[in-house]
Amino acid sequence: MTVITSCRMLKVSLVFLLLTVLVTAEEKPTRVDPSIASQNLVKKVEPTVPPLAKAMGLGGTVSAEIVIDSQGKVSSVKLISGHPMLAPAFIDAVKKWEYKPFLANGQAVTVSTTVEWIVGTAKHSTVEEKALQDYYPAFESCYKLAKESKSVEAEKKCNEAVVLADQLPQNRVIERSSART
Repeated sequence: MTVITSCRMLKVSLVFLLLTVLVTAEEKPTRVDPSIASQNLVKKVEPTVPPLAKAMGLGGTVSAEIVIDSQGKVSSVKLISGHPMLAPAFIDAVKKWEYKPFLANGQAVTVSTTVEWIVGTAKHSTVEEKALQDYYPAFESCYKLAKESKSVEAEKKCNEAVVLADQLPQNRVIERSSART
């Protein structure tokens, strides 16, 4: 091996060692309690429930782990849980959130925390709740009686299903139309 080759190998090794030290020296985000993080939130973009999810009456909690850089910008969002139809809207909104920088020993630091979006399902009136419980059995009886050619009983049960369908929540479009076919 020549001296030049040995010098190059030494330089490459030193560069590799320096890079390793620098990468290792990067700070891991400091974990911050969600209640503390929310106190530093200065810009919050509200997620919008997608129209199809709204029509389906989807709800629940969407949770994500976020990293907030030393300037207060959300640098990464990792979904923890939540309905797949709601998650993209939440992630897109959270990426636009901004925080006051978090300080440790007077220096701005990178932090991580958990954020949530609670999407409420539509509350139904007691009439709608009762219709939801009674519609499907009435519709099935109507169909069964009609199939068995019991026309008098079928007509009565089918009329009951139509009345119940009219009392269903507005987003139950398919059930409303199915009752009339």
